[in-house]
Amino acid sequence: MPVYIANLTAVKRVGQPAAAAPQVPIAIATVSMNDLYSDTNARDEVLSKCKAALPAPVFERINWFYLRGGLDYERMRFTHRMLMRMMYGMAQRHQEG
Repeated sequence: MPVYIANLTAVKRVGQPAAAAPQVPIAIATVSMNDLYSDTNARDEVLSKCKAALPAPVFERINWFYLRGGLDYERMRFTHRMLMRMMYGMAQRHQEG
């Protein structure tokens, strides 16, 4: 599952089938530009949002795997590159302010 701004966009899709099959183990692999193994604040934020989105018995059964991902700017369309540039600029201004 990709991580976008500390949100796992597909995590809600896990809840219902997992609750219906309590004997089945669950593994979720996240893909994020952040290193969620080292960045405990980002990891805790992701996990707290997932915990809020899933029933407790389902959340407790999950085996988490954090994968480091990246963006291939050469393969991005022009619009996506411009959006990424805009987001980067906004983040830089936020850090400076």
